[in-house]
Amino acid sequence: MSQIRTFVWIAVVLAIVVVIVISQSGSSGPMSGDTAPDFVLRSVDSLSDLKLSNLQGKPVLLVFWADWCGPCNEELPRLKQLHNEYSDRLHIVSVATPDSSLEGLKTITKQQGIDWYSLYDQEGTVSKAYRVSGVPELFLLDKDGRIRMQWGGTVSVSDLREEIDKYIK
Repeated sequence: MSQIRTFVWIAVVLAIVVVIVISQSGSSGPMSGDTAPDFVLRSVDSLSDLKLSNLQGKPVLLVFWADWCGPCNEELPRLKQLHNEYSDRLHIVSVATPDSSLEGLKTITKQQGIDWYSLYDQEGTVSKAYRVSGVPELFLLDKDGRIRMQWGGTVSVSDLREEIDKYIK
């Protein structure tokens, strides 16, 4: 009986240690108030590169998405609405995750009439820097490049407007 108790005690201690180690490992990614990780990515149409820090001076809505993601594609008309409404005061930057197909991205970009920055994170380095765990995932950056808000999943236009309006001058 004492061997069983010893075994149970050791198993419980090991489980606690594993939970602590897992919870302490790695960073949780950028947080609100942090400077957004800078990057340079090629556009979906492969015609140009964009460096995020070059957009400072206006807020940025950074949208991680994938061509296969239904909710991401449903969000495109809302992003288009915001782009039309805020085009002179806000940059929208769509970043396609590496599990996307370049041909699929080109097709969707053309079909949806995406005329804001649409980039392809082919190597996944930007998605990793932002600790993107699912798509869509959105980040609102202020004019100085600091993260002010983050959303996982789809977001209503009114919720986006409410946050964007705080940083539009």
